[in-house]
Amino acid sequence: MASNSNPIDINNSSVGELKLIPNIGDKRAQAIVKLRDEKGSLTLEDLKSLTTIPSTILDPLVSEGVIVFRKRETKETKEQSVSMVREQEDRMNEIINRLQTQIHKQEKEIERKDIQIKQSENDIAAGQKQLEILENKLETHHEHQMYNLQQKFETELENTKSHYENTITTSLSAKSEELMTLKKKMSDQKNKWVSKMQQLENKIKQLEDEKINKEVDKLAPQGIYRKHPTGIITDTSDSKGPSPPKLSTFDGKSEWKPFFTQFSHIASRYKWSEEQKLDKLIECLRDKALKYFSSRPQQDQRNFKRLSTKLEERFGRKDLPHIIRRQLQDIRQGNEESVEEFADKVQEMTTDGYPDTPEDCKQTVAVDAFLRGCLNKQAALIAMDKNPTTLDIAIQYIKSAITNQKLILGVKKCEVRKVKFEDSESESESDEETPKKVRAVVSSKQNTIQNSEQTKFSKLESRVKRIEEDNREIKNNIADIIQILNSSNQNSSNRSRSNSRKNRNIVSPSNSPSRQTCFKCNEMGHFARECPNLKNKSPYQRYRSPSPTSLNSSRLEK
Repeated sequence: MASNSNPIDINNSSVGELKLIPNIGDKRAQAIVKLRDEKGSLTLEDLKSLTTIPSTILDPLVSEGVIVFRKRETKETKEQSVSMVREQEDRMNEIINRLQTQIHKQEKEIERKDIQIKQSENDIAAGQKQLEILENKLETHHEHQMYNLQQKFETELENTKSHYENTITTSLSAKSEELMTLKKKMSDQKNKWVSKMQQLENKIKQLEDEKINKEVDKLAPQGIYRKHPTGIITDTSDSKGPSPPKLSTFDGKSEWKPFFTQFSHIASRYKWSEEQKLDKLIECLRDKALKYFSSRPQQDQRNFKRLSTKLEERFGRKDLPHIIRRQLQDIRQGNEESVEEFADKVQEMTTDGYPDTPEDCKQTVAVDAFLRGCLNKQAALIAMDKNPTTLDIAIQYIKSAITNQKLILGVKKCEVRKVKFEDSESESESDEETPKKVRAVVSSKQNTIQNSEQTKFSKLESRVKRIEEDNREIKNNIADIIQILNSSNQNSSNRSRSNSRKNRNIVSPSNSPSRQTCFKCNEMGHFARECPNLKNKSPYQRYRSPSPTSLNSSRLEK
């Protein structure tokens, strides 16, 4: 029987091999051989053309890999395959001979290296013996010195202990006598003050109880305060620990959300119950909020959750998120509105318009809306090129761009425009139905101002690019200076170590020659701040490379 690992080739197998195929006997095998002699190499369709072999037998044999249809081998192909095998054998023999010669050479080199390794091992062993002898000498010398130092230290300790013990005992005896006299005086004064304080506390308690009872009867609603069995009116809060801070009030005019977040934070911090939360919330209500509370039914007044939801519906109502998102697309900065106020408004609208989005997406939306709505479009373009990731970074970029514009361009003067009224005399008071004509603003220098602004902006961009290039050069110079300092510190530390080993003296940093080199002219004997090449230059030229182009009175390129 044929298996999947050894399939039977229809075109190259004999009759006996074909009989091994299941469901194929002597007659079917001879029929296959006859057809193969007629046509040469056979295919699956040729076998299906035989009437003696049904197709139901052949299809599963082909799918299972029992039968294979390969090209029929001839005598020429067999001879070529034999010649190819012989050539490959000859090549393999040549490669083997080459490898054997290389292995022989490598064995000789390995023997030489073994001899060298043995010699180096002997040298290392001799060096180790010398090192052991030196270590023993150093250990004995070190132990002798440590023994002498310990004896000196112990004698000095005993002397100092005895001296300090004597001084401490004398000072303690004198101070103990002074403390006894002070204790007697303090005890006498304490008894007097305790009696006076008790009298004052009793009076204060009586007055406070009277005032509290009167105020509670007038102001506090029912259920907020309860009477103690002793008769004193106390707060319902039974929480232990430090007293909570004074809560802020809510009058219905201010915003509900910040007030309620602070209130809920304090309530969770001091672990108030639902009744305590209700009482504290009612105490904080004023004006409109208190009127709204009094108009609510008793079910809302006695339940904290329902009361807080009703107050939020009444005073914390805002537009829907999709409306706020549409408003955010058209938001613009006011004429009298600062950059920080506009940024706060944008941040608030993004948090309300995108409540369930992550913080990164909120920041990107806020930055885009903020830069779109800024009044100063040139500063917004500069900030947009820097691609800020958060709103705070965008504010810093806008501020820096505005200050740079003021420094370079100066403050813009108010332009006075000429106004001309068309046919103002022909208008009559009686003609109410006729529409009034619009004022026409005539600006004679409008086109020239626009062209000058464009040229200034282009010059500004070139100026900023040059400043950035100068900053890069300064950064590179600073990096070089830091490398020189690090190398000089390493050299000075190495020299100080070598001098300390020889002379046991500390070398001051002023004596080291590496610290007296100038970083500007690389000369010895002075520092960079005392360089004579820099004294003749202005402070602006010291820290900035001179620009090749000159500037006019408005500090722009000619």
